[in-house]
Amino acid sequence: MHGSRWSVRDLAIDCLALVLDIVSKYHGYSRDYEKPTTDKLESLKKDLGLADPSAPLTELANLLNAKTPPSDLCAFLESIAVGLADPFQNSSSGMSLVMCLVLKVTICK
Repeated sequence: MHGSRWSVRDLAIDCLALVLDIVSKYHGYSRDYEKPTTDKLESLKKDLGLADPSAPLTELANLLNAKTPPSDLCAFLESIAVGLADPFQNSSSGMSLVMCLVLKVTICK
C-alpha cells in the first residue's frame, strides 16, 4: 500500500505541473514560463513523504495560492472539497490539510 500512496502523490504533483503548463500556454506565455514552478514541484515530491510533511505542504499551499487567481479561489476550493468525502481516511485528511493551508495563506496575505 505504501508504494501506491507514493505513486498517487507523484501523479498528483505531475498533474498539477501539467495543469500549470497548460494554463500558461493558454495565456500565451513561453514554453519555459512555469519551469521554476515545475522544478519546485518535482523537488516537493520527495519531501511529501516525510514523517512531518507540514513544511512541504505549506510550500505547496503557497505555490497554489500564488498561481490561483483570487477570482478562481472559490472554484478551486470547491473542487478539492470533493476529496473531503473520500472513503479513504488519508485522502480526506490530506484534502482537509491542503484546504486549511491554502485558506491560511490566503487570509494571511
